[in-house]
Amino acid sequence: YEGREINAAPLSAADVRALIGDRPVKPFLNTRNAEYRARNLKAATPDADTAAALIGAHNNLLKRPVLIVDGEYVIGNDLAAAAALLGQAAP
Repeated sequence: YEGREINAAPLSAADVRALIGDRPVKPFLNTRNAEYRARNLKAATPDADTAAALIGAHNNLLKRPVLIVDGEYVIGNDLAAAAALLGQAAP
């Protein structure tokens, strides 16, 4: 297990870009974030490079937690999916 407190050690734009990879951007965006609303990202989802730069500048724009196991991701507070990814019974 490797944990990272994003507020204490924010991800750089390069870190975020590597995290997104070739996956869809939308699941990585925190829709409750003020920057998300101010930029109307619901109507116009940015490309991965732009999203990475925005998240690098506004770390709370990243939806959390992000759980990665063997290249599979669970983004956000989906306890059932996280349990399944970890091979555990759902809470």
